[in-house]
Amino acid sequence: MLRRLGCSWLMFAIACLGGAAPALAQFKEAAPEGQKTGDTKVTRYRCGMIIKATGGPCEKLSGYAPVPTDWPEQEVTTVPEEISPGVRVKYEVVDAGVKVMRVEIARLAVNEEAKAIITIDVRRSAIVPPDDPTSTCCQT
Repeated sequence: MLRRLGCSWLMFAIACLGGAAPALAQFKEAAPEGQKTGDTKVTRYRCGMIIKATGGPCEKLSGYAPVPTDWPEQEVTTVPEEISPGVRVKYEVVDAGVKVMRVEIARLAVNEEAKAIITIDVRRSAIVPPDDPTSTCCQT
């Protein structure tokens, strides 16, 4: 269908930090003293898409890309954004807390290119095992 519209999509997305389906353990309540974390590492990601109309104009385009989100063991900061004029970007949380970037483009002329790319710094801390592994804080 995109071929008929004359659109060539170059989409890239990062299945951030271990996949789109988070582990169920992340949703259980932590111990009263809180989760223990260890060393912290900062990683930079570029998420989004570049769309180019080849062979003809395109209208009413939309696309989705997963982006990292805050969790108890990680903090996400958006650095610079590369958003072309006429591109509308919204963020949505779907399923069990997966954050996605929703991109909408009303119209692209022949050979015109639109960008919706964000740069994200993820500060992630290692999760340290509890002092007392027999603790029942996280058992069902």
